[in-house]
Amino acid sequence: MKKTQLIKGLKSQLKIAEGDYEALKLEAENKQRLCSAQRKHIYSHKDKIEALEKDGVLKVSEHAILRYIERVKGINISDIENEILTNEVKTITDDFGGTANLKYGKVTIVIKDFTVITIK
Repeated sequence: MKKTQLIKGLKSQLKIAEGDYEALKLEAENKQRLCSAQRKHIYSHKDKIEALEKDGVLKVSEHAILRYIERVKGINISDIENEILTNEVKTITDDFGGTANLKYGKVTIVIKDFTVITIK
């Protein structure tokens, strides 16, 4: 009798395991479809960006503008960095954990993860 009950219990567990497997397989197929759709979305954005960047219109990068300001106009970029990163700004940034919007004179200094990302 014990053997019969053991077999019956194992068959019951087998049915549950097979059901779980089928559910997981369906979930995996759905996730694969979602991944595929997302990959197409990403490639679409990349293609649009590439087409816009290669439109034949001459552009000047921000890096080139900075080098021009520094080398042709004779403005020292390090001096500007020091004007932005005053001791007061450094102290406040440390107090806020490296992320803050600081009103400083006529501008707002936007800092994220200990990096000044823009001046408004």
